[in-house]
Amino acid sequence: MIDLGRVLVASNEGVVTAQARVLFEQAAALNATDPVPWFYQALAATREGREDDARRLWRETQARLPANDPRRAMVSQMLAESRQ
Repeated sequence: MIDLGRVLVASNEGVVTAQARVLFEQAAALNATDPVPWFYQALAATREGREDDARRLWRETQARLPANDPRRAMVSQMLAESRQ
């Protein structure tokens, strides 16, 4: 599901489509520890202007990333921007 969602995002120039979002939601339900589906859901919420959802989903992504993961800086930045 994650790979198919990523293909959909890539083929839509980085936009998380409704179909891709459903795949990421399903992937998150199947494996709650993987940060990837949470990341894409957070991107979708950010682009759609769903500020409360975006903040929650960025926090969920951040909580699932290992402490030494290089993506933490970007997720922290997105979370900070969602608070402004």
